[in-house]
Amino acid sequence: MAPTKTKKKKRAPGAGRPSAAMAEIGKPGLREFGGYVREEWLPELVGRAGVRALKTMMGTDATIAAIGNATKMAVKQVNFFMQPGGPTDNDMACYTHVNHAMFDWLDMPWQMKLNEIMSFGDFGWAVFEKVMERRDDGTISWAKWGFRPQETLLRWVPDPYTQEIVAMDQQVYIPASEVLKIPLEKCIHFTLNGTKGNPEGVSWFRGAYTAWYAKHKLELIEMIGIERNLAGLPDVKIPAENWLPKNKKVLSKYQDLANTVHRNEDASFVTPSDPWPGTSLPMFQVGLVGGQQLTTRGTGLPTIQPIARYQAEIARCLLADFMLLPQGGPGSFALATNKSSFFVMFIESLCDLICDVINAQAIPELVEMNSFGDLTDIPRLTHGSVARTDVADLGKLLANLYKAGATDLFPNDTLLNSVLAEAGLSNIDSQVNEEQNADEDTEDDESESPPESAEETQEQAVLTRRLQAVERKPLSAQQGRKNMDTVTGGEVLPLQ
Repeated sequence: MAPTKTKKKKRAPGAGRPSAAMAEIGKPGLREFGGYVREEWLPELVGRAGVRALKTMMGTDATIAAIGNATKMAVKQVNFFMQPGGPTDNDMACYTHVNHAMFDWLDMPWQMKLNEIMSFGDFGWAVFEKVMERRDDGTISWAKWGFRPQETLLRWVPDPYTQEIVAMDQQVYIPASEVLKIPLEKCIHFTLNGTKGNPEGVSWFRGAYTAWYAKHKLELIEMIGIERNLAGLPDVKIPAENWLPKNKKVLSKYQDLANTVHRNEDASFVTPSDPWPGTSLPMFQVGLVGGQQLTTRGTGLPTIQPIARYQAEIARCLLADFMLLPQGGPGSFALATNKSSFFVMFIESLCDLICDVINAQAIPELVEMNSFGDLTDIPRLTHGSVARTDVADLGKLLANLYKAGATDLFPNDTLLNSVLAEAGLSNIDSQVNEEQNADEDTEDDESESPPESAEETQEQAVLTRRLQAVERKPLSAQQGRKNMDTVTGGEVLPLQ
């Protein structure tokens, strides 16, 4: 009997394929050895030595300090606020709780906390430990976001299988050398410009390190040169026999004298007064060469231009070179406007990063710990505009639109309220409410007139405004009667 053929069943697309298609095979490639990240190629900027170097840059260089402070102040001027996830009662209850937890219930005001958060830009990363608490109403909130300073990091703890960083070992000095392991899932971890899963990111001052180093060395040389020019260069003359090995102690003493002498209240010289045989010339002489010169011509101090160049490179690295532009020169305003726009984009990207990290690592956990029922979406932290609109330019734009024929934009209460808000003024609704409240206060409570309908009230208000327009100029009785007929259409409307 011939064997029967069985028909193969058709498989659904993707069915029966190996699971390797959904598994990760490669690795991020982070250079990490024993918990120590070695992505930085300069030894001076690795680990705790790098933290000390960055602190030195921020604490000793006026340009870096000014740009860093300007960046932090610009971020702190931005309005951060919570946005509800939806319009339902559960959404609003969740929004209210998260909003209070973020801006009212933390261990310090938001502005101070934001100053700690911005340290991730200085060092490339920042870690905050989330400490929870149960409130009197039974809800759970953040008690604090504990800042874990960068200089207390001992090493990172990688996952043995995925090699991803899952915790940090913190070494504190009180009590002495205590090491604490903090899981990163319990933390809010900010990183700047990090790649390959690098938990340390890259400081925004990293690109300015070479310029800072050269500028710092030039400034030290400049200060030494200025001191030598003003005080003079020590000149010590001793007999040649003191250069022999047997008299090296005498030579060493005079070398120390020449190297350590300074013109201050402790400056003095004590030298032998023996002259050379047969002459009146002293065998030992101590004096100064030069001195009392402050000009750079011929003194070996051409450091102004190199220092200015490195200063400009530092500012350019942080997109803040507009701060070094000359004031009042031709075209300086237009040039500063173009350059400052890049700085504004930089500030906006920092604000976006702060919101994204908090929305991903803090808010979802807090919402999950509380029971708010069905939610449209969880609340999200967002921020307002970074750049401020020039009210004068905005007014010119609206005027040009109107002249160009865009008359449909006017009148527009929404547009007008937006313009008033940019100018820092109250909107139309607020002005109308204030006027209505003032009118209600002046009404006679003892009036017995029947209440007017909405249509009569609106008609009365229109008539009042027309009468005010008519009464702007004094008119004769005949002109007034003519205008009154025009306003009322020949009907007599009662005025109260």
